[in-house]
Amino acid sequence: TQGLLCALYREINEEDKSIDFGKRSIENAKKIGDKFRETASLIELSRTYEKYKNYSSALELLNNAVTIATDLQAKELLFKIHKDRAVVLKHLENYKSALESFESYFTLEKEVFNEKSNEKMQQLQVTFEVEKKEREAEIYRLRNVELQSANDEILRQQEILEKQAAEIELANTELNEKNLLIEEAHTLSESLLLNVLPPAIAARLKANENPIADRFENVTVLFADIAGFTHLSSSISPETIVGMLNDIFTEFDAIADKYGLEKIKTIGDNYMCVGGLPEVMENNTEAVARFAIEIREIIKNFDSGYGIDINARIGFHTGPVVAGVIGKRKFAYDLWGDTVN
Repeated sequence: TQGLLCALYREINEEDKSIDFGKRSIENAKKIGDKFRETASLIELSRTYEKYKNYSSALELLNNAVTIATDLQAKELLFKIHKDRAVVLKHLENYKSALESFESYFTLEKEVFNEKSNEKMQQLQVTFEVEKKEREAEIYRLRNVELQSANDEILRQQEILEKQAAEIELANTELNEKNLLIEEAHTLSESLLLNVLPPAIAARLKANENPIADRFENVTVLFADIAGFTHLSSSISPETIVGMLNDIFTEFDAIADKYGLEKIKTIGDNYMCVGGLPEVMENNTEAVARFAIEIREIIKNFDSGYGIDINARIGFHTGPVVAGVIGKRKFAYDLWGDTVN
């Protein structure tokens, strides 16, 4: 009752009453040793804290709930807890842990769904076998009954079998759809991470390596600035400017991949890439030079459509750098050192 009152007062924005009844519910559950009730009460109170933006308190309660529910092997409670925990961690800007909780939620939800689906299919199979035996007995008893009546009964039983088969097929379809959604979510999360960081760095980040920082003694850093673009941007629409930059830099990206270079970032109309990291490349200076020659030709032959010639100012230097991942809210793989300067 107190857990229900906690939820009701939360719905009508009575924060203090909701927190008070939530705490009472937890204490009462502890007194009687009801771990399931204690876990449910922790979840309710954490939702109140989350609603009123007390995210640290909400996370603490959910962490306690995870421990208890894990001991109880209560999967249905666990996947609800991980779902709430992912939301709270997102508010706290701990995106890596939020992603892990969200993946745990999907995994546990899949297990619970599979278990329920298996149980339902077993029940349907038992029902099927029982009804099959009953049908055979009924057919035997009706053997001497009028032939048409026997045929009608057979048709009725056939409809029952088809319905049960359809239910089993539907359960299998729902299970396959759920598995596909889980796979798509995992693929999307992997794709997003690899779109931000080099694969080797992404793997280290997923392995909880922190901080990620390396020194490279011999790499080649290149900057390419599109001369005349600032003047051009003042006379044409933003959509056109962005489209032109996208066309140019997309070609740059393809050539960088061709020579095994790592794109670091773009700054306005400036493109930065490096050869020789995160994987060591013996001929990185030659690769960067060939990249520079090709992008110079791209800029030279680029048709802006506005009768304005644009040129590239390209510079590169070889030497040592420090490279690493910075930021928690938005990951960035960057370089520092005199070589970059």
